[in-house]
Amino acid sequence: MNNEEKADLVGIVNKTFKLYRSTPLCNYSADRRKQKRLEKSLLQTLSSRLWFDPGDQSGMDIPSMTNSNITTYKGIIRSVSYRQLLIPDWPSDGHREPIELRVELMSYDKNIQPVHQVIFFPPHRSEPPVAEGLTSFPLLLVKATSGIGEIIIKWLQGVHDCVINPFNVANKDLEEFVNTWTSSLLNRPAPPEERIEVAGTRMNQPRPLELVYGLPGVFHLTSITISLEPSELRHMLRVALASRVTMMDAIKGHILHTMSLDVQALNLVRLGTHVAYLTLRSFAV
Repeated sequence: MNNEEKADLVGIVNKTFKLYRSTPLCNYSADRRKQKRLEKSLLQTLSSRLWFDPGDQSGMDIPSMTNSNITTYKGIIRSVSYRQLLIPDWPSDGHREPIELRVELMSYDKNIQPVHQVIFFPPHRSEPPVAEGLTSFPLLLVKATSGIGEIIIKWLQGVHDCVINPFNVANKDLEEFVNTWTSSLLNRPAPPEERIEVAGTRMNQPRPLELVYGLPGVFHLTSITISLEPSELRHMLRVALASRVTMMDAIKGHILHTMSLDVQALNLVRLGTHVAYLTLRSFAV
């Protein structure tokens, strides 16, 4: 992992994003001249909707907080920018890397968070090609206040002629994520020199798998949290492979045997792995 990849990874960890799904984007391009036109369009939209000073986006002259500015505007738009994210081990095939749309604001009354992000993820696996002029970014991660996030999403839908909706993860999808993430536990751990520090956290040993089951309608008890250590998971994974069952089936059997708790009829509403936390509506890394 090079320094650029570390910097990009630090920029998205320890944050909570809302999940959205999108149809293919029309007229999107990785060409910087076209992206600059998009940045200018969003800048103008944000300035008119929020009544923020667009400033000089060359980065050379940001307006000062003079009394006249404060009287005229509610804040300053420091920057609007597209850029490619360098994610470690992300399969590269031309312009298919994740893209970040980043908006930096300064509000005079301090009621608006300074940084707003939309991260566009292309398909991680091969999929049928889309029509010419379309670019597929099916998953969006959005970190923005509700009002500004709505402006940005509406703008994206307008300029790219796409449909963007909240990505509400189903219970069965969370279970499938468990199957996927735990499948890596039998791989040989990375040697110490390859372990990295991200946002001040040393990534040495995988954290426990955390499963949170909802209990609707139960008085004074809204959920049950179960934590499973990596050593337990490795054992269950070997059992699952030998028995030809899914990892979630093995985990449910383990919980029933050790805790006399049948989670088969409960909804999995949140899971936490050594990579991220995922709920039915949000994603935290």
